[in-house]
Amino acid sequence: MSKDRIQIDGVWYVKEEPTKNKIEIEIEALVHSEALSYEITHYAWEASRIYKSDDKTFYEGVDIHFTDKRSDTREGWVEDHWDNNNWIVGVYENNPDSLVEARMAMCEEGIAHFQAFVGKLKERGWL
Repeated sequence: MSKDRIQIDGVWYVKEEPTKNKIEIEIEALVHSEALSYEITHYAWEASRIYKSDDKTFYEGVDIHFTDKRSDTREGWVEDHWDNNNWIVGVYENNPDSLVEARMAMCEEGIAHFQAFVGKLKERGWL
């Protein structure tokens, strides 16, 4: 006798499995982006830019996910999100005000690598 059915007052009932709700996502709810990453021993940067709804052109500017890997463990890594494109370009151009904050996040070598990365973003027309 099957365990998936039961008889009550002479009537057999079959156990029904709960149906899983199928989730539909509207295409408009998705964010399509393009990314470019650069990683060195102590730091990692990932720049991304977002496509407009035409899926061919991009919104102006970039977001950069920054990782400071100078701690001994992955759990100790510091991560940040940079989306102020004026500040990003300011670091690239050695703007003293922008460099104050950059020096709080990175050593001088890290800043030099970040500037080189931003240079590549500029070459590609991302900034």
